[in-house]
Amino acid sequence: MLRAIKMQMIKLKHQYKIILAMIGLTLLMIFLFSGGQGGDYKENIGIVNQSDTKISKDFIKSLSESQQYEYVVTTEKEAIQKLEDSEMVAMIKIPETFKKDLLLKDEITISLTSIKSDVSIRLLENEIKEKINLMRSSESIFQLIDRSLEQKVELEIIRENYEKHWLYKKPLSINEESISSNQMNSNLNHSIIGFIILFVSYSIVYGIADVLEDVDLRTWHRMIVSPLSKNKLIFANSLVSFFTGFIQIILVFVISDYLFNSNFYQNIFQVSIVAALYVFALTGIAVFVISTVNSFKQMDALTPIVLTSMAMLGGCLWPLEIVNSKILLFLANLTPHKWAVSGLKKIMISQFSVEDIILELTVLGAIGFVFYFVGLYRINKKIYY
Repeated sequence: MLRAIKMQMIKLKHQYKIILAMIGLTLLMIFLFSGGQGGDYKENIGIVNQSDTKISKDFIKSLSESQQYEYVVTTEKEAIQKLEDSEMVAMIKIPETFKKDLLLKDEITISLTSIKSDVSIRLLENEIKEKINLMRSSESIFQLIDRSLEQKVELEIIRENYEKHWLYKKPLSINEESISSNQMNSNLNHSIIGFIILFVSYSIVYGIADVLEDVDLRTWHRMIVSPLSKNKLIFANSLVSFFTGFIQIILVFVISDYLFNSNFYQNIFQVSIVAALYVFALTGIAVFVISTVNSFKQMDALTPIVLTSMAMLGGCLWPLEIVNSKILLFLANLTPHKWAVSGLKKIMISQFSVEDIILELTVLGAIGFVFYFVGLYRINKKIYY
């Protein structure tokens, strides 16, 4: 067994450049897909104000208090151009009838044009609805005050005095405290987790695929007639690939702390457990994959399709919260990527403990166990020509 492990370590010395390249590519993709920004990054939202009333301006002012978006008042033509150039992610158009609709109608129609459809756009829609409902409640109070006064007073005067009185009295005082120590924005957080999970899978699968290179070079046939059995060779290969993948994941997380201020080190123990079980699951899948093909070329053609598809289904490239298809969500449950991303996000975002992600850990362990031993059984029954 030690001899088999030593042989795999010798091969690993010649592959360290590839591993470093995968780490560099992971960090580059995280930087690019997170917008190249830190936790203070805000997405630009254009506002086209066709109403041009005090109420519409107050609405824009309330939106400008957002901590997630940067609202910019612009013309419709400029906003469309910036959408096409990806300088803005969405455009809000406030209609001319905004004031009338707010005061008299149950529904208000606000046009929202976006260049993407994900969780951030849904949050934007919720933020708009929240601000409108708050303004509508305030306007109802103004009208109630107006009806209660003996003398007729313009609503604008009531509104101005109400706002001044509110600022002076300050009847409510809210102390805001975040329950999470993680300061990353959602894009950066998901990018770090998703791309680490995606790219480490290639390192693991291609590491175990050394077996197929030995088959192509006819060295596999000589090794299995020696005291080294197939089981020992596969186990040694899997063990080295496991530790290589695990170290790669932890190393990228640590580097992300310095480059992106991600603070993964605060949960390094929980992250390590999820990472270890995910790498074990991918190791099992890799063993199964090499049991289904006859050469390295076949594996090389199959692996990118399988791994990329699993990553897309498992939510590495986009959050599963934006997926509505029940079929796709069902298929996501069959991938280890989904359970790894879910476990890591629960730890990093919601500050869950290991006990709270037992389901994710159990599924990852089960996937690795089943695929590894099924693949090992197939390899032992397989005759390589």
